[in-house]
Amino acid sequence: MNPFSLQWLWQAIRGRSLTFALIFLLLAAGVSAPDLVRALLRPLDLSWWAAWVAPVLVFWLLVRLEPVLVPSETLRRRLALGLVAIALIVAFVGFMTPRWLGVSATAG
Repeated sequence: MNPFSLQWLWQAIRGRSLTFALIFLLLAAGVSAPDLVRALLRPLDLSWWAAWVAPVLVFWLLVRLEPVLVPSETLRRRLALGLVAIALIVAFVGFMTPRWLGVSATAG
């Protein structure tokens, strides 16, 4: 998966991929999806290379299991579009909150 390719985002926006819509939501919320997976797998005490390969395998598995977990194409599409809409709202609110509160973004 090329992280610089916007094809995954286009699939999420079109409602084709529930997994990529979830990753887009995490991105909009400021959460690193691979770091989240690594944190969940930390109790397994994986070696350093396995800790980097595990998120790729988890996301690949989620993409492959989407049709099994949510068999209805219509439901999958609605969920994906809902997640993208929530992500856009989260990004907008996160961007506008300092302005609404009258706080400078560069103030430290």
